[in-house]
Amino acid sequence: MATWTKNPYAAGKTAGTEVSPIDHGLAITVLESLLTHPTHADGFVDKGDPVVFNSLVGVAKVGAAAATDYVAVATGGIWNLTVVEDETANHAIGEPVYITSAGVLETDASGNTLFGYLMAALLSGVTGVRPVAVSRLV
Repeated sequence: MATWTKNPYAAGKTAGTEVSPIDHGLAITVLESLLTHPTHADGFVDKGDPVVFNSLVGVAKVGAAAATDYVAVATGGIWNLTVVEDETANHAIGEPVYITSAGVLETDASGNTLFGYLMAALLSGVTGVRPVAVSRLV
């Protein structure tokens, strides 16, 4: 049995790094052009981006260089991701996080798709990297 030498849920981690053990979540492969993800200069998904395809959410395990590339998407696990608090309220561990039509993670449910759940608190008015447990479809 592994033991932790550091708190895996500590704040201040790099966005897009997995918190849960590698490959313990399910992964699927999706055509890049079908994914909704944050905007980048090249227009393609980057490794570590939160993504949504229809109602399926996950985190890109690789980046893409073309719309015709297939991208491995982890549909489970706990990932350090950038979350925007947009409801002027504090959010506790276990509260839901949503992905917008622009591929941004936020705390507002209005018209957005459930992405997962906070594994660390997020204070009012803060945009920060927090561990998020991805909510996989069953």
